[in-house]
Amino acid sequence: MDALRVVVADDEALIAMDIAEMLTEAGYEVVGVANDGREACRLGETLRPDIFVLDIRMPKLDGIRAAKQIRERGLGPVVLLTAYSEESLVQQAGESGVFAYLLKPVNEASLVATLRIALARWQEQRETEQDSERKSAELAARKQIERAKGLVAARYGTTEEEAYAKLRKIAMKNGLRLEAVAEQVIAQLGKNKERK
Repeated sequence: MDALRVVVADDEALIAMDIAEMLTEAGYEVVGVANDGREACRLGETLRPDIFVLDIRMPKLDGIRAAKQIRERGLGPVVLLTAYSEESLVQQAGESGVFAYLLKPVNEASLVATLRIALARWQEQRETEQDSERKSAELAARKQIERAKGLVAARYGTTEEEAYAKLRKIAMKNGLRLEAVAEQVIAQLGKNKERK
């Protein structure tokens, strides 16, 4: 398995290098180090890491706002590091969509464990979103097939079962998916119906 790719961002160069070293020793590949949130987002777009480790307080774009942009762009999970444990920051971090929040100073064991959990949660979220998208697409296809079935039945004076069989036969004969045939039928018969 390839090493997981990480972008690290902290405006304190020594801390950024320390985090990068910990991650490298733990088997991660640090593909980019940024000193502000804006640069972290840019590195995320170009390098496509598996995960981001961002300091919460950085110039130009803080870690919370950077995390929100990273989430909106679907670039990967974000783990925030901070020396501050204020409740308002924790709440803002949660609202920005971060997957974990670690207090400095960070040790390798807690950092690695947190990254593993963040990556697992990110993967679960992506699978849930993909499943939801797939179900929505299936529902839309079924609705389209039902509409086409009704149009064919009305046009040819058949039952909906006979219309469905006709649609399936056309799909198999032409090597098309049933939804594609339904789309064509709706485009053609739907126009004819509108003209009348």
